Amino acid sequence: MNKKKPKLHPWITEKEKDHIVSGRHESRKDDESSKGLSVIEILSKKESWGLIAARFFIEPIWWLFVFWMPIYLFKEFDFHVKQIGYYAWFPYVGAMIGSLAGGWYAQRLIKNNTIDFSRKRTILIGAAIIVIAILGAIFFADTPLKFVCFVFVVLFGFQFSISNIQTIPSDLLNGKSVGTLAGLGGSIGAVSVIIMNWSIPIITTESYTPAFIILAVLAPLAVLSINMLIKEIKPI
Repeated sequence: MNKKKPKLHPWITEKEKDHIVSGRHESRKDDESSKGLSVIEILSKKESWGLIAARFFIEPIWWLFVFWMPIYLFKEFDFHVKQIGYYAWFPYVGAMIGSLAGGWYAQRLIKNNTIDFSRKRTILIGAAIIVIAILGAIFFADTPLKFVCFVFVVLFGFQFSISNIQTIPSDLLNGKSVGTLAGLGGSIGAVSVIIMNWSIPIITTESYTPAFIILAVLAPLAVLSINMLIKEIKPI
């Protein structure tokens, strides 16, 4: 590993350095020399709280299925380990496709629209997919195949959205501040996952439906957080 700034990196040619620097937005030209904002300064901006709140609301959607899907398949369909292995991998294919599709779709929108419109539209579509698929799982997933197919769509929608939510720090801030805001969002997202893991055994004693309903509510809350607290996604 050789981690250095582009201007100092020994493995990058002069032509590559010029290409990297010339491709930056005007507001990002001084990223390497500029001092990052402190945590207090970042938290003083409501746009930062929009990103942090969105991560808090949306992260449990992914981690519930990562942690609890094998247990769900065991409890609801009496699956053993081998059967879980046959089924549980499939939804993550949806996640992979959603991650690629979310980036591709946003980039396509950005060609003819603002970053603000493109990001928010993509995040909204992903959240809508999540809600529809979770409702489908609640009402129609009476077989393991149907269940994993609905989860496939849920994780597609999650990655479709999160791939754009995670880029918002670089849309709002520059330099070292990007990593700070991204880290804050990830940390708060981890807190919500801890809360979820603590609460799932309590609210699913009879059925997993309450947990799925909560997830269906969390996705729109993530969208609202971004739209209400980040009036326009642009450098601040």
